[in-house]
Amino acid sequence: MGDKRKGFNSLIASFIGNCGTLILQPLELIKTRFQVTDGATNNLVPNYRRLANAIKKIYVNEGLRAFYRGVMVYFVGLNIANMSFFYTYGWARARLNYASSPSFLKSLKMSALASFVGTTASAPFWTLKTRMNLYMQGLGKCREPGLQIFRRVTKELLVNEGPLALYKGYPAS
Repeated sequence: MGDKRKGFNSLIASFIGNCGTLILQPLELIKTRFQVTDGATNNLVPNYRRLANAIKKIYVNEGLRAFYRGVMVYFVGLNIANMSFFYTYGWARARLNYASSPSFLKSLKMSALASFVGTTASAPFWTLKTRMNLYMQGLGKCREPGLQIFRRVTKELLVNEGPLALYKGYPAS
């Protein structure tokens, strides 16, 4: 009975977390755009004066779908990060024989290794999600479907910057 309840609780927690992501994704997009705006007139990302101005400009120029651009990439990256973290943590726990002799140092080692593996596995997805949030094709208007934008952004990144560009910002993670 306990295992069924635990699985159900995990399912509910995952569902609620995903709902939270869907609700907050538009703010994530706007936050990313505010972070890269430098006020220059030749910047491809428009300058927004405040939150309401950003919402209006994005909606008028790019449509409602723009607020959720990159959200599927986020979900894939999040699942890969969580799966690799928990798998690695469980593997390290067994290797270090943590159950029979728990210690703070072992916990620290397990967590550090699991975090490293999870971050390394998911970093390309975070890079692509950020690029998709910033993608506007230089026209100020972009109403392409998300999969098409994903393909275009991925191809441009790999061709112009190489595969290591998927890990830009990784050391800061």
